[in-house]
Amino acid sequence: MLYFKLPFTESLYTFEGPSSSEYLNFASFEGEETVKFKGQLKVCTEKQLLESEVFASELEQPPSLEVQSREDYEDKLRASLGVIKEKKLEKLVLSRRKVVPFKKLSLTRSFLNLTRRYPEAFCYVFTHESGAWIGAFSELLGSYDLRTGEFKTMSVAGTLTLDKDWGEKELEEQAAVTRFIEKTLSLYAREIEKSSTYSHPSGEIKHLRTDFTCQLPKDSLQPLIKALHPTPAVLGMPKDVCLKALKELEPHPRELYAGYSHLRLGNCLYFYVNLRCARLFKSEAHLFVGGGITAKSDIETEFQETELKALAVLNQLALEL
Repeated sequence: MLYFKLPFTESLYTFEGPSSSEYLNFASFEGEETVKFKGQLKVCTEKQLLESEVFASELEQPPSLEVQSREDYEDKLRASLGVIKEKKLEKLVLSRRKVVPFKKLSLTRSFLNLTRRYPEAFCYVFTHESGAWIGAFSELLGSYDLRTGEFKTMSVAGTLTLDKDWGEKELEEQAAVTRFIEKTLSLYAREIEKSSTYSHPSGEIKHLRTDFTCQLPKDSLQPLIKALHPTPAVLGMPKDVCLKALKELEPHPRELYAGYSHLRLGNCLYFYVNLRCARLFKSEAHLFVGGGITAKSDIETEFQETELKALAVLNQLALEL
């Protein structure tokens, strides 16, 4: 089962019937595309989805695992600050997995809730032999027009509630991501255009965003995507040092969190960063969230940021506790 919706559109889609040139794949944080859907694109209505409503009772049992407490995560934050100062890192992104038990959950209604709450987002829900996932996110790793060679991407980082003003910590965090993307694009693309930086609302929170547009040869697309992923917005920088640090700091695999979806519709390719997401089980939702840590980070503020991010999906889940 798969349903998805594109940003700023109302149509709901699935794939049905024989294979075609259109597909939707999901890549893990490590960059390997592990979940693949293909077929004829079909538009669905909310009524059709609800007529074949899918419940979590049809899913697999949750694994037995040690739940990370707030104290455990804060200890990891302190350790992250130590690594940042020791290695002189610009930024390190630390994630956590928030486990939410429930008695009953409708995957179908949860997906529809997300589409209504986040019209600007790419929304999806699927069940697959590798697991069931749901998410809504608007962070574009890249889009590519096969006819014109136009490539678009964005630098999104820094998080605050809607009522707060941007501070030096958030501005520096987003600027580091912007510099990385601009430098990477210069290696593969030409005619690069960069927008000014502006606030990007996402539910109850907002981020800083800068847009890029450029011309890209077709044979440079996959090398560019590989070079961009994972961006500093989901990993930190420099990449190699941050990847090594996260292997020691994060007690869980990220799975599809901070990976990306790879969608082809007609002559357009879309790559969306899989951030606001959860893996679903028969009686639990595992919500993956994270935050960019810099030398100026505050432990309490960083923890509360992850709590706010978790609400983006949690508040839309149609569940009974």
